[in-house]
Amino acid sequence: MNKKNKKNKNRKNKKNKYKMNKKNKNKKNKNKKKERKRGIRNGRDWAFHPSGGKGPPYMKTRDLQLKWTINDMVCSDAGIYECAVYYNKGYNTLTFVGQQNLSARVPAKVVMKTTPKDQKNEFKKDADVNISCRVLGPQNVRIVWLSRAAGSKDFKPESNNVTGKPEYLQLDTCGFPVYKLTSYVTIKMTEDYHGRVYVCSAKNDGDPDQSASLTLYLKTQDTFGDGRDVHVIMGFVLGFLGAILIFFGIKIYMEKTHTDLGEASKH
Repeated sequence: MNKKNKKNKNRKNKKNKYKMNKKNKNKKNKNKKKERKRGIRNGRDWAFHPSGGKGPPYMKTRDLQLKWTINDMVCSDAGIYECAVYYNKGYNTLTFVGQQNLSARVPAKVVMKTTPKDQKNEFKKDADVNISCRVLGPQNVRIVWLSRAAGSKDFKPESNNVTGKPEYLQLDTCGFPVYKLTSYVTIKMTEDYHGRVYVCSAKNDGDPDQSASLTLYLKTQDTFGDGRDVHVIMGFVLGFLGAILIFFGIKIYMEKTHTDLGEASKH
């Protein structure tokens, strides 16, 4: 084989090798894109927030920060999250990987209600009103009561009666047990409690506070009593008016009949 053919063959081999490397590289990048797409779940409220810029002038570096926000987190989002940085240095690629183990926990649920039950939370004067606050959450959750008088902007601590120890409900959310805890506040309804706002907060270290609130109102007395009395009285009034109309109708009819009979007898 002469030198010319050998040179052409080497050139052809290099060209094929370059094409093969480029093909493998494109395939590798394509797979990375697929993996990246697979990591982002469709229909979820996730967002990436890049920020940063160049590093110090005397260093050829770049300061880049990536913030990943999950606004609609669910239990299945718990796991190990990894951030990888690939740095090409000549023919070598350096990889820097950081990991963070993320756990998910359902926040406490707070439900408030009054006894006796009233949809508008309206109660008569001197009535005994019991306000209950039921919390579903972790075992070490704490209940805090606050109240604010009508027209005031400041909330003040309210004494309460927590019933017993947290009760395990045999429920698990995100792998954590759920407990039920109930607390009560009892008052005697007066003008001072009209428009007063009660807030029940569930506090747990490391979690945002979860709260519920309700407002009490003093029930005003109607002129004719309560709603049922009004309906009864209205019924009597309408019945009485109907009887009067019937009476006068019969009277007019009788007078007209008597007049007609008198005129007929004259003829």
